[in-house]
Amino acid sequence: MDEAIVAIIVSAPGEARDQEKVTALLRKLCKTSAERGELNGELYTKLERRLVHIVRKLRLRYDPNSLLAEIRERAIIEAEADFVISRGEVFSAHVLAEILDLPILDPQKFLFLTQTGTLRETKTRESWSTIKSLFLTVIVPGFFGEGPEGLMLLPPGSSDRTAAWVAQLSGATTVVKLTNTSIRTADPRLVTGTRVIKRTDLGTFRYLADASGVVEPFSARILKRHGITLRVVNSSDPNDPHTLVIPNAGPLSNDDKAVVSIAGRHNITILMVDDY
Repeated sequence: MDEAIVAIIVSAPGEARDQEKVTALLRKLCKTSAERGELNGELYTKLERRLVHIVRKLRLRYDPNSLLAEIRERAIIEAEADFVISRGEVFSAHVLAEILDLPILDPQKFLFLTQTGTLRETKTRESWSTIKSLFLTVIVPGFFGEGPEGLMLLPPGSSDRTAAWVAQLSGATTVVKLTNTSIRTADPRLVTGTRVIKRTDLGTFRYLADASGVVEPFSARILKRHGITLRVVNSSDPNDPHTLVIPNAGPLSNDDKAVVSIAGRHNITILMVDDY
């Protein structure tokens, strides 16, 4: 493991063939179980089979039964929904920790959030400075932290936000985002002959992120504010060129294009207020 890698932020297992995202499944399980006052057995079985299949497919020693027991016990309690929904990221952390032989750092121990989901910077920095000396590289479940009343979920897609905050705290110069797609000049489902955008800046990328959903826009603002470079890699196709997203725009070179991408739609007005 490269000692230059401070942390690996993980999301819950995503869509797979005819299977929905684990986070979406957990949300449905919580909602329907709380409404019924008893566990939705059909959805729970679907979740259990998915997690067990992943572990067996990868031939891991990790046993998800204790995590599944927590889900069974808490899914019917409406106040425990955030905890249950966050277990997808915790599952992924255990899987990757075994594969890479790395420790897991619970974000509730260092990532302190306000009621609105922003960072309590002073308390978070104090905790991080204490913890960071204990490891070289660590696995961190994304998507949640410690809020005013305990575990608090961030908005959907906010494992990116966790990564941006960890980069900010650690003084990292680069965040690498592994995703299942590429940043292209247009939506390849609608336009033929698109190409991968090899280089752009975070100001421009925010518009592309809004359009494509590859990176959460608030996370892009954090990276820009702290001068952190973003590298987007298509893990589904290693032969695809990656996209390097630098913090600030410089002068165009001969290889740069004046038009980066077509990312808009008809009859939409966007008001974007910068706060950096």
